[in-house]
Amino acid sequence: MALKRWNDKDETPLMRQYWKIKDRNPNAILLFRMGDFYETFDEDARVASAVLGITLTKRANGKASHIDLAGFPMKSIDQYLPRLVAAGHRVAVCEQLEDPKFAKTIVKRDVVEIVTPGVAFQDSLLSPKRANYLCSIVWGKDRKTNGLVGISFADITTGEFFTCQIPEHQCNEILQTIQPAEVIFDKGQKNLVQSLKSTDFAMTPQDDWVFGYDFAYESLLKHFKTHSLKGFGLNEQEELSVIAAGATLYYLSETQKGRIPHIKSIKHYSGNEYIPLDVQTKRNLELIASMNDGRQEGSLVQVIDKTLTAGGGRLIRKWLMRPLREKSKIEKRLDAVQNFVQQREIRFTVRDLLQQVGDVERLITKICLHRATPRECQMLNLSLQKIQPLQQVLVGNPIFDHLSKAFNPLPELIQHLNKALAEELPNTVGGGAIFRKGWNAEMDDLRGLATAGKDFLAKLQADEAERTGIPSLKVGFNGVFGYYIEITNVHKDKVPDDYIRKQTLTAAERYITPALKEYEEKILSAEEKIKQLEIQLFDALKIEIAQYSEEILHNASIFSMIDVFCGLAEGAELNNYVRPVLREDTYLNIVEGRHPVVEKLLPEGEAFIPNTVQLDAEKEQIMLITGPNMAGKSVILRQTGLIVLLAQIGSFVPAKSAEIGIVDKIFTRVGASDNL
Repeated sequence: MALKRWNDKDETPLMRQYWKIKDRNPNAILLFRMGDFYETFDEDARVASAVLGITLTKRANGKASHIDLAGFPMKSIDQYLPRLVAAGHRVAVCEQLEDPKFAKTIVKRDVVEIVTPGVAFQDSLLSPKRANYLCSIVWGKDRKTNGLVGISFADITTGEFFTCQIPEHQCNEILQTIQPAEVIFDKGQKNLVQSLKSTDFAMTPQDDWVFGYDFAYESLLKHFKTHSLKGFGLNEQEELSVIAAGATLYYLSETQKGRIPHIKSIKHYSGNEYIPLDVQTKRNLELIASMNDGRQEGSLVQVIDKTLTAGGGRLIRKWLMRPLREKSKIEKRLDAVQNFVQQREIRFTVRDLLQQVGDVERLITKICLHRATPRECQMLNLSLQKIQPLQQVLVGNPIFDHLSKAFNPLPELIQHLNKALAEELPNTVGGGAIFRKGWNAEMDDLRGLATAGKDFLAKLQADEAERTGIPSLKVGFNGVFGYYIEITNVHKDKVPDDYIRKQTLTAAERYITPALKEYEEKILSAEEKIKQLEIQLFDALKIEIAQYSEEILHNASIFSMIDVFCGLAEGAELNNYVRPVLREDTYLNIVEGRHPVVEKLLPEGEAFIPNTVQLDAEKEQIMLITGPNMAGKSVILRQTGLIVLLAQIGSFVPAKSAEIGIVDKIFTRVGASDNL
């Protein structure tokens, strides 16, 4: 879309400022802050009006022609922003960068963030138990990289950052595994994008220079402050990994205006550790969504996810989508689950503690990016306080002792936050209620002045009512006129000579006195200073917390792991699951196996009829199952796949007993739907 010239002399100064900012963000809807409203103009206004259902009007534009306008109150951004992003639009949020009271000319404004499907912090755009990945893809262009693809993905809300270089035929499998919300790609490779089988994510083209190797390499070195990338497992042979990672980092940095300090590392993603699950297998097994309507109801994750924390919920989803191949790693998970199954009292105590843990990963990210509210800082503090009780419960247990000791309780940070933060916290900054008395001497003095001033006003009202003989006299405050003394017209003849008329109402008059004016200035000055000081102190506190971000993220990963083990144990007991016996050969023997989802969907009182499946590469390689429609043939197929998958994520399984040889691939092809 051709943009207007922002230096058009016929336009108002405000609109010239708007077009200057819009020129820098041509591919995004610009939410332009004007006082207590966000406004959109021209084509953006027409799009916003259609998507959001808000009124389209016109605004005068100096000597230039009128311009289309559509806006909404600032407080409604959490309602309207997600709808624009869900409709597939990038949204640039342009804020006022100075207080209009102190602006000498037009208020300074600029874009503070760009919100996209893959780069969002708003709770209304995120699912607590689901990662929100931005992904970048680059195809090899020369003989060295021909047939290879670089894929990188990051969740800006948690700081996760991965990259890999894989054969092109594995591209769709990786995308299905990570399920990104948005994919960026070189616009010059648009024809290759069409080879992607899934389009459940937003596709965002970028200029080709974003996918240059030198640009990517230097960007990564600069961000991580290193002299090479070898420490991250990226060498010269990983050229496409580096390019994809650089493109991801660039996009995150561009949308956040360079503010991504919480991304402190990048990991090499190896698909060889996991069983690849193709699109059809994931769909037919209904791992995280039902085939009927795409919702979580009727899926495997709905049945087995008994986690109590948001981080645990995200982790169990990752495990479901990435079953392990290595027997020793699976056995360690099974040992942990079994331990919690057998030690019920410990499990109950741990789950009671976990229920009080917030989304630590996303909380510390918000704090690092100065997006956290006072209550969110307190939630992080309360979550960290659950580490020591958890350690006391788990210490000495042969299975969990290493996890218990891996925690970092951060007692000095907790003590610091306990001294700083008040018990009852507001959700906004500036009201003077965040910090405890004694935390900051200047704040205490200002609060004392404001409180004393208000006490003076109460005394003034009583004294003036007695002096004038007007019992209904009252002292009040108005945001426009300030403090006043209000006297009804009935008592107008009793008004003292030293009262100065300030405002006339229908049934009363409002007055000011020299003493009241003097105290008004003191109170308002103190309240303004309290607001500014509290903002400064809270920003400083967030910087102090952010210094512990690596330790906090490490603690978050342990919280999540313990939560998943506890949840799988809880589900195993509730649903009568057993520990599978894992084998290194190709033998499969499931005795009286059950479909974990179907058995939950049966009408009350109706039992699932179990099925026994035995396969052996030497003696019984094939089972031939016949029967009419709706007889349960596909149920046996699916339940076998699900039982094997559950075993290889480290879960107990729905069966009387199960011996399972480790598999390296799971296929399920079901021709027709069971739902007639």
